[in-house]
Amino acid sequence: GTLAVKGPRVDLLAKGEYWQASAGRIELTTTISALDLALVEPFTAGQLKQMKGDLRGDIRVTGEANRPQILGGLYFSEASFVPVFVGTQFLLKDEESAFTNDGVVLKDFDISDQNSNKASLNGSIRTKDYTTFALDLRLVARNFQLLNTGEDDNELFYGKVSVNSNATI
Repeated sequence: GTLAVKGPRVDLLAKGEYWQASAGRIELTTTISALDLALVEPFTAGQLKQMKGDLRGDIRVTGEANRPQILGGLYFSEASFVPVFVGTQFLLKDEESAFTNDGVVLKDFDISDQNSNKASLNGSIRTKDYTTFALDLRLVARNFQLLNTGEDDNELFYGKVSVNSNATI
């Protein structure tokens, strides 16, 4: 089947089929020409707020449903959001993630905090079935604010936490 959503803040086309057999087979191609991330916020179950910016990309999912092959890329432009759990606004100015035969690849994937401090990720999240993952990431951060919550947000832990990091994960 085909799903097309087009409007002033979204241009998305998904075409595909699913065959119910013993393992299930999927063939799906999605092209996101434009997606205002504010439209995604209601689907985050309240876990993300203040979502802004744009997402574009092409994703192709093929193969058995329990072991899909996912290829393509997602591109964030002036994207920002606040994970409710940590209370810090994060910005993805112009970032790309690539989906390959081996998983997700991040190359110079920069995340800025609300004070313009940067954390940079390089490496991959390897997976063959999207149920088990092997991380091969390098995280470099300087004075990056991870936590910005008050006692009313979470009584177990709260406050402001910034980190310096040069880590391999």
